[in-house]
Amino acid sequence: AVGAVGRECAVSSSEQQQQQQAPPYSWRDLRHKLLAIADHVHYNLMSCEHLWQKQAAAQHVLQVLRAVGVHSHAAELQPVVHAYAGLLVDRITAAPGDLQLLQQLWEALGLTGRGLPGSGGVLRGRQSGHTSGRHDPSQGLPAEAVLGLTAAASVWQQVAGTSSRSKLWQLMYDNLLQLLEQCTEQLAYSSRSGTPQQQLNSSSPGCRLDHVQLVCHIIELLVLGRPAGVDAAGQLTQLGITRNLVQLFTEHGTDAAAELLRRAVLLSCCSSQQTASWVLAVPAVMHVLQRPVFQFSGAAEAHGALWELLISRQKPTAIPGHTKSGAACIASGVAGQQGSSSSCSSGCSLLLQILEMVPDSVQQLQRKVLLLQMMVDAQKAAGKSHVWEGNITAAVKQLSSRMKQLQTADTHATAGSTTVAADSVERVDLGPASVNGALANGAPAAYDDDNKEQQKLQRHSSTAAGESFEHRQLQQLCLTASKLVKELVTQGGKTD
Repeated sequence: AVGAVGRECAVSSSEQQQQQQAPPYSWRDLRHKLLAIADHVHYNLMSCEHLWQKQAAAQHVLQVLRAVGVHSHAAELQPVVHAYAGLLVDRITAAPGDLQLLQQLWEALGLTGRGLPGSGGVLRGRQSGHTSGRHDPSQGLPAEAVLGLTAAASVWQQVAGTSSRSKLWQLMYDNLLQLLEQCTEQLAYSSRSGTPQQQLNSSSPGCRLDHVQLVCHIIELLVLGRPAGVDAAGQLTQLGITRNLVQLFTEHGTDAAAELLRRAVLLSCCSSQQTASWVLAVPAVMHVLQRPVFQFSGAAEAHGALWELLISRQKPTAIPGHTKSGAACIASGVAGQQGSSSSCSSGCSLLLQILEMVPDSVQQLQRKVLLLQMMVDAQKAAGKSHVWEGNITAAVKQLSSRMKQLQTADTHATAGSTTVAADSVERVDLGPASVNGALANGAPAAYDDDNKEQQKLQRHSSTAAGESFEHRQLQQLCLTASKLVKELVTQGGKTD
């Protein structure tokens, strides 16, 4: 009898425990309701200032994000996370005074502060969340990391004003460096751990290479936006982020879709002499830079031109394994394609050749604009107003004069083309009265002549439209080039 009572008590206790563990709601119904609410979360519907100041809407949103992050079905609630994170981003851009909400968003996602376990970090598993043990590193970054970095990039793009940008830069610099180190390490070294099929899938949109681009975009913002006296690139090198970038660069440096990766590595080297020396001491980097994509007429020739300049400024012993300078290695493929220029000096021949090209086509002007933009960004990264040698500055000024001449000539050509087209229209009468009169008089030959004239005019109009579009392209490129040249020649800035 005692045993029977004991068994009954055990069964009763087990049933009570199951009842306590069972959620007091239907997960299916709750999920449907949460997703339905998320569909209607828009800042234009919740922009009332009283709601954010008195009702503390931001804190309630952050509570939702924290609760979802540790929920057992968190993976199914990603649309909810994105909706509320987007709401906070919209609030920050509408009211830059609430910039601290961005840091609180990162903490709610488990990316910084107390949400980052001391022994590892979000990328090595959140102890209380859903990421631990369920994310495949070969497929890119966890959703929380992607969302946190995307939020930072979005706020940077939308927030205007030097003061707000400065505060945002400091916020990113203080909170995201450890995350960037973990992100770049996983992206650089985790791809080999997956199966061949996983590695194939990792290059698809939204996966590994896209995540590399996102991380590199944040790194570029930190390098270009740094205040005077802050060696952001040196800090990236000290934390191991540059090492991870170099690994990615040697793997993807020539990929068409890896432009932001190329920019992050190059601008970091432009920003810090120490970083440049460290990167250029890696033999694999030199092998990548000697590939055709970085040479004259290559897709990344602007990068190759600046790398050539950086290499020429290194000490001869700083680049191991080469009997001739790295600058000569990069420029070796140029002479056979373009011929040497008398004004090209050692270390900047590729840069000068691109600047001195005759801008007789849209394509060549586009190449010049790409180089000028890279030069402007390199100058910002260096933190100095003048980083170019005298012959480069002279070539830039000469290009400015050519742009002005091209704009003037193009304006006259466009005006002349318009006048010719107008005269052609006046000479050919193709109205209904003319056609009807010709038919009434029994003169089909005259009508045929008019029809031929109409076809000729249509062909002329199509040709004129194409030429007009090309003229507009040339004018726009000339304007862009002139602005970049002015920025290069007159740009002030930080002086370290």
